[in-house]
Amino acid sequence: KVKAVYLDETESEWSTALSVTLEEEQPVPTIICTPDELNFGTVYTNSDNTLSLLISGTNLDDDITISIEGDEYFAIDTYQVSAAEAASGIEINVSYNPTVAGEHIALITLSSEGAEDVEIYVFGNAEIEKLIPEVDEPDESSITSTSFVACWSAVPNVESYTLEVTQTGSAHDV
Repeated sequence: KVKAVYLDETESEWSTALSVTLEEEQPVPTIICTPDELNFGTVYTNSDNTLSLLISGTNLDDDITISIEGDEYFAIDTYQVSAAEAASGIEINVSYNPTVAGEHIALITLSSEGAEDVEIYVFGNAEIEKLIPEVDEPDESSITSTSFVACWSAVPNVESYTLEVTQTGSAHDV
């Protein structure tokens, strides 16, 4: 009930009584992930790269489901974290193994019943490693005035090779 007290000190009648029931606020299930994005930076193709996410949760009744979608070069090492594991915090690994050069993106989503989904964007840029072929010392028996045998180590992801020959020490035409 409520009544008003006026400036002249008179009072109004009491209002009609209302009944209000106060309910205890229920804890909200929450998923927490750090960092909130992963950036692998620039890496070489055909290389294995791993970064970690720390996942935790409070007031969770159900497990956390982990999904990933986007470029196929990203992967996670688990697709589910129990509510008990989340209560104490757990690391999961995210790997990036690009086989094609370029920019790659994926989205990891963490979800649990009653909790707001958490999204983690994952970025990476892959480039082809530019290796220099190693030239083998020529076998002297294969060298003549008009020919020789050249050998070098093969380099991955190479379409063709160019051989440059120069002549030193004599006046012969090549």
